[in-house]
Amino acid sequence: MSGASEVVTRRVPMIRPGTFVALGLAIAALGLSWLDPFAGEGDPVAMVSTNSPARRVFPTLGDEDSSKATIELQPAGQPLIRMVPGPDGGHQLLRGETLLGPVDDDAFEGLWSSLRMGTALRPVDRGVKVRTNSRGFVRVALPHASLTLELGERLQGIGVYGRINGADEAWVIESELEWLLDQPAETWLARRLLPFEPDAIASVTFERDATGEREALVLARGQDGFWRVEAGARPALLSTDAVEFKLGRLLRAQLDPWIEPEPNPGEPPRPTLVVTNLEGESRALLLLGECPGQPDRQVVDRGVGLRGCLPAELFDPWLLFDADGGMVEGRLVPHRYGRIVQIDQLGPAKRSLIRR
Repeated sequence: MSGASEVVTRRVPMIRPGTFVALGLAIAALGLSWLDPFAGEGDPVAMVSTNSPARRVFPTLGDEDSSKATIELQPAGQPLIRMVPGPDGGHQLLRGETLLGPVDDDAFEGLWSSLRMGTALRPVDRGVKVRTNSRGFVRVALPHASLTLELGERLQGIGVYGRINGADEAWVIESELEWLLDQPAETWLARRLLPFEPDAIASVTFERDATGEREALVLARGQDGFWRVEAGARPALLSTDAVEFKLGRLLRAQLDPWIEPEPNPGEPPRPTLVVTNLEGESRALLLLGECPGQPDRQVVDRGVGLRGCLPAELFDPWLLFDADGGMVEGRLVPHRYGRIVQIDQLGPAKRSLIRR
């Protein structure tokens, strides 16, 4: 047969000298990392143990609802301190059987976090005799269970001996949990005057005098969100920013110092100020005269529990119609620009501007 034929050739790749150089450097680096001639002799090997005996004091507390828990702090030789769920949410603080007032929300969250994360560092050898109830105890009462930590002798710089839920085994507990028993009851008490924010207030009522003969001044937030004079003065549209600024100073004021309530068998005083929020919850405040030793401060009663002192200037009358007070709304259209969807012109010709 005769025909064309095709010869196929394959090119053999050539190894360049640079490849040998790179290979040599890689072998040298591997040898240095393996032999490590620069390492000092006798260097200890760093090792991490995963068999630590440490454990959470209350390991199941993270799954519980703190709003339903009662926390008891019993320092040795001192009255029992209890934080019990309140009827309107939050917790109430009791020292013995005496109600001191509402518990500060942030303080309670910090306490709950300390109990939830509290750590037992190591068990105590069974041959060592220690007292585990000399400092007092911490108890968390839940709807279905009760958790108790007894605290005893202190280990300098290490922790404190403790016993968990009455078990026979004693533990070394971190010092943070011992610190809880060193705090006076007032540490957990809410110092803020009222737990409301200004934008959540629906109305404020000011009593004009102690006899109540004159009409009270009532400021209220309307359905459109604007504050108006509702009673006690001529009608007026008020500046929302000005009203909420004054409310913010008052509501966020910190009570200090604390004053024990005195029994008053006579007729209770009329409230100086009544604040009602958008949910219809009202709080009445009473002014009971000068704070002992501080004539520029007033004793304030915010309900059952301890009384506190605040600067008297916070309760000065609001000068609604003072030319320099800025309380009356001065803008022709007080609505925010973004909320205006239509403007109607009634004359001389009827026209409308509509936001689409």
